[in-house]
Amino acid sequence: MTPFGGSKNGFINSVALRMVTIAAVFVIFVFACWFGWTSGTASAQAEATLENATQVQQALAYFGSDQGSYPSTYQFTDQNILNLLYMNSMPLPVDATGVCSSYKTFQYAQVGQQDYSLTFCLNAAAQHLAAGVHVFSSQGIDVQPSK
Repeated sequence: MTPFGGSKNGFINSVALRMVTIAAVFVIFVFACWFGWTSGTASAQAEATLENATQVQQALAYFGSDQGSYPSTYQFTDQNILNLLYMNSMPLPVDATGVCSSYKTFQYAQVGQQDYSLTFCLNAAAQHLAAGVHVFSSQGIDVQPSK
């Protein structure tokens, strides 16, 4: 008998049960913290990628307004043209891993003289956009450019 009226085996079992419970709570806490951190990081990276794509879209709009047409693919990739007049530097997608691994840069194509497509990928939802591939054009986002 123990001083508290229980048997010694019962006391040991209750201590073991408490230890297992504390360990389980600790593991759940660590998992919840890790999940919150990784999902928060993915969301922040997706937000940054969307902001960068919006910056490029704005530069394209200024270029189109000034020049009367959107840049050719060559003009877009020649960083001296867009960067000197319309942007400080060409931004890149922030996190191009996982499903977005083939989108390490923004993919641009001129569609006729009056439209373009700027393709990018988000690893997580950002603002009103779901995770996945999206396209900016002169008509907006995820609207097919006119030919």
